[in-house]
Amino acid sequence: MIIIIFVILFSRSAYLQLLKGDYYYELSEGNRISVRPINAPRGKIYDKRGEIIVSSKLSYNLYLMQNEIPSTGSAEQIVNQLSSISSLAESRLLQNYNNSEVNTAVEPILLARH
Repeated sequence: MIIIIFVILFSRSAYLQLLKGDYYYELSEGNRISVRPINAPRGKIYDKRGEIIVSSKLSYNLYLMQNEIPSTGSAEQIVNQLSSISSLAESRLLQNYNNSEVNTAVEPILLARH
């Protein structure tokens, strides 16, 4: 009885990994990154004279994820493409990329702050 259970579990595991592996890999790649806007209305901060020091304002930053760069490409090519589809200068993006102090491949590199 135990042998039959192990055979069933092993065959199901082999089926999922060998025959359906690519399907589940594609599903996992699609679920790995999700973009969700986060609105952070924090209110206004006033000084003692009643003047606004800080107010809530949306800002968008451009980050480069090194671990997302395809093996056939380079960061410089990605920066070139980003500058061509945005209004940002390629030299500024490259300068920010080269001056980044990122220690790991999964840490995002800030290319532009808006």
